[in-house]
Amino acid sequence: MFLTLLTVLSEIALLFLFLWMAKTAYPDRYAQTFLANPTKRRELISCLILGIVYWNITGYLDDEQERDEALWNLTKKANFRKAYCAYLGEFPTGAYAAQANLQCHPVVESISEAVEVKTIPHLPNDPHCQGNCVEGYGSYTFVNKDSYKGQWKAGQMNGQGSYTFANGDNYEGDFSENKKAGFGVFTLGNGSEYRGQFVADAYDGQGTYTSVNGDKYVGHFKKGKKDGQGDYIFANGEKYVGEFKQDKKDGQGSYFFINGNRYIGAFKNDQREGQGTYTTAAGLETTGDWKNNQLVP
Repeated sequence: MFLTLLTVLSEIALLFLFLWMAKTAYPDRYAQTFLANPTKRRELISCLILGIVYWNITGYLDDEQERDEALWNLTKKANFRKAYCAYLGEFPTGAYAAQANLQCHPVVESISEAVEVKTIPHLPNDPHCQGNCVEGYGSYTFVNKDSYKGQWKAGQMNGQGSYTFANGDNYEGDFSENKKAGFGVFTLGNGSEYRGQFVADAYDGQGTYTSVNGDKYVGHFKKGKKDGQGDYIFANGEKYVGEFKQDKKDGQGSYFFINGNRYIGAFKNDQREGQGTYTTAAGLETTGDWKNNQLVP
């Protein structure tokens, strides 16, 4: 009996140590889980402690039915049955979005099943969903009025889909784990459009961005910025072909003016800077060092 009590106390101590380590090592993720809710945290800890006690005290029972009856009697006496309900969904006002999103275990076959933390954010009977928003095809309207229509996997947007933002922006293309990833077309509410590769919700890879003012960029993006080799065609007919860095002309490139003049050479921070050659439409060349778009005397 003493050994059993020592085992129970040791396992309970390890449980609290694990929760403390999780909160310390991953504070941001911890804050996003239901563990940050004191009531939910108490229910989970109570359920886990109950399980520790149950498996240590009733471990000698060989009959599965006897074990289940012993667990049920313990839960009824201790009033722990409410801990077997898990909410899978959103908390728009700090409360459950819909009673239908409560999934309960009236008969618990194992403690691990009772307290399993699921990653599926939407249940098939979620009133915000039409179709299958867990595994299959469905449309979902979020609390902030954004909406998604497309493929789902493990309760997340995965595969082909269309996402319409409340502000009028729209994305059609590939999704992976709720993020824009792969090829897609993002149309802004003001009329601008990006067509190309995405990584983790950002323009990343080869793509084309057409601005509402008529400017057009065709080239490489990195983390949402023009970065790498690309062509920028201005609405007035001027054109830059060369290297970009953080949305600015930076590196070697060529700039063609609408009047026929051109500059071929180095750029930095959107300015002609470094060694370069400026040629007029009449063929007159000027070569030298440039700074802030001006030839250094």
